[in-house]
Amino acid sequence: MSEAFRKAVEHTEQSKARGVAETTIQIDFPEFEQGTFKVNRVYEFKPLIIGMLSPEEMVGFDDAAMHALKRFARRRGLSVRPSGTMIWLRDKGGQVVAILKEAFLSASTPELFQELGEEVYGLSTEPMTPEEVLSRRATLRAAWEA
Repeated sequence: MSEAFRKAVEHTEQSKARGVAETTIQIDFPEFEQGTFKVNRVYEFKPLIIGMLSPEEMVGFDDAAMHALKRFARRRGLSVRPSGTMIWLRDKGGQVVAILKEAFLSASTPELFQELGEEVYGLSTEPMTPEEVLSRRATLRAAWEA
């Protein structure tokens, strides 16, 4: 499970307990790192949705990637709702549990965050070289297109 995600949740909860405004938490949010996961954003507070914004595109949501994402969501009882450049994953009750973009990954739980990161974005909780990340993403892409 993503330790970086847990640290981000803890930071957010402690900040709110101290009375820090939500916008201030979002603006001053630190970065928590574990392997290729870099948690650096709070997107929503109800429910708490935490994620990572990358300076570069991590995945291109073409037809193959969308098909893989829909399979991923279906296996977990989630629905996929694209809207503009964003993709919203919702649970059966309609609650947003993840928000995705090509350079942004966020989720409401550390398990979902890590699974999306590994299975859709090609991330790892273990350190990887840039070449290893590219290789992992290429392998994912090949599996989606098979």
